[in-house]
Parts: sequence; structure tokens; C-alpha cells
Amino acid sequence: FTESFSKQPPETYVADFLVRRFRPELLVIGYDHRFGQGRRGDIALLQAMAPQYGYAVEEIPRQTVDDIAVSSTKIRQALETGDLSAANHLLGHPYTLRGTVVKGDQLGRTIGFPTANLRPASVHKLVPVEGIYAVRARIENEIIGGMLYIGERPTVADGLQRTIEVNLFDFDRDIYGRTVTLELLRWLRADEKFDGLETLRDQLRRDELAARSVLENFPSVFFH
Repeated sequence: FTESFSKQPPETYVADFLVRRFRPELLVIGYDHRFGQGRRGDIALLQAMAPQYGYAVEEIPRQTVDDIAVSSTKIRQALETGDLSAANHLLGHPYTLRGTVVKGDQLGRTIGFPTANLRPASVHKLVPVEGIYAVRARIENEIIGGMLYIGERPTVADGLQRTIEVNLFDFDRDIYGRTVTLELLRWLRADEKFDGLETLRDQLRRDELAARSVLENFPSVFFH
């Protein structure tokens, strides 16, 4: 995607890009999607050009939740600002992250909170705002409650690399190399730096209580 590509008239985009490269039989477009120079392209233009190029056009109608128009932009913004409840509400189910368990420095185990470090399955997957989350994890057919940390570990690290690590409750098995799918239920708090490991441990105990409370009261709507 370049500046010159973005300045194509929408008619050129349809003829020289969509049709010439992909030869589509069906184009599916959101009700408010715009494309091409000046955002002039829309579903009406696609429909007008359809007879010439032999494709059909299908529109995805406006979807609303409590009179709010659902859009990927609104969901992304909610995830990036910590408003997980709004994102989940618009999605109709909890947001999920999937990844492979990889080796970490195992510091969590030394303070009583062992974690599984996750490498996301896709580099394009949106990772929500940093902080602590109450989650449910799926490992094959097993469902386990836990709490997720996303952040740069400012208390114990140099803060230069973001990590995604989950503490699974009442669980102590080797799962290196396994795929874990996380269902994010609630954002509990922002990431923060503590005076030392003892202070961090005390806060993690409070986080665990908060996460367990969420799990006890959260309906099973996705994993089953």
C-alpha cells in the first residue's frame, strides 16, 4: 500500500486491481465502506460496475448492539484503551488470544505465581492494552481459569520487551510447545512498577482473588 496506490480513482481500483488481479465472482462489502481517491468508491459504484465485469455484490448491513453501530474500529479502540467489557459486548463473546507456550525466565515460579509465556499465533493479532486480565484458558479440551499479564514487566525487567504470560489457577503441568487459547473476560488493572518482589507478590495475590471472583460469576458463553 503506497501513496500512489491510495490516490487511485475508485473506478481504476476496481478495474485494475480487484478485477484484473482476482477475477472475483462475488464482492462482499460493509454498508459504510469507502475506497479509492477521496473515498468516492462505495457499494453503489461496485453495483454500477458489476454488469461490465461480471461479479455480484453483497452488502453486510449495519449491525447494532444497544443502538450502537458495531464496527471493527470501535472494537479495536476499546481493546487498546482497556475497555474490554465494551469490546466483548460488541463482539458478542469474549475476545480471544491464541499462542504457543515458550520458555521464559521462570521468575514467576520463584514468587509463587508460575506463568506460561505465550507467543501469539499471528503477528497480526491485536494484543490488547497492557495490564492484568481475568481469563479462561483452553488447552485442547481442558478449560482452566487464570489471570493474564500483558506488559513490559517494569518491576523485574528493563521494560524493553512486552511479554504475554498467563498464570493458570490450580494447574502445574509442563505445557511447553502446546497451544493455549485465552478468553479475556475482564481487564482488572493497568500495569505498574512496584518497589520489589514482595510488593509485587502481594499485589498478585489481590489480582488472583479478583480474577477468581470474575470467573465464579462469569457465564460460560464461548468455551464449552
